[in-house]
Amino acid sequence: MGYQINKNWAAEVSYATVGKFHYKYNDGSVTQDAVYKVTGVGFSLVPTVPFTRNFSLYGRLGAFFSQTRLTFFNDGFTAGVNSPGRQVDQVSALTGFGAQYFFDEESGIRIEYENFGTVGVCSERPCVGRANAKMASVNMIFPF
Repeated sequence: MGYQINKNWAAEVSYATVGKFHYKYNDGSVTQDAVYKVTGVGFSLVPTVPFTRNFSLYGRLGAFFSQTRLTFFNDGFTAGVNSPGRQVDQVSALTGFGAQYFFDEESGIRIEYENFGTVGVCSERPCVGRANAKMASVNMIFPF
């Protein structure tokens, strides 16, 4: 969601589930299933350069407030019992760029690339793993 300040600037807030990964491993006696999930909220300024009345290029600069969680299932003590999980909250830079085309005065389509920065940490405890989160997307624009 966002607010168009003028034809060259907008402010946007977003929610993203950047990834959810499952992996299993067996240490010889116990099989564990781990789930790694990253979600967050982004706040950004969107500078826009219009080339025609309908077509423009834009950038994105802001902050991504992420929550990285690592949960183990069947942790070896009691089958079917989940670990309490490990969680890290942090802030990273949110950058991106894209192109947008408006069909009329308010509705259009966007093609965008976003970089959410590094999410998760392993340099401190609890270690939840670390990933470089990026996303390419196609979005519809409409007023409400």
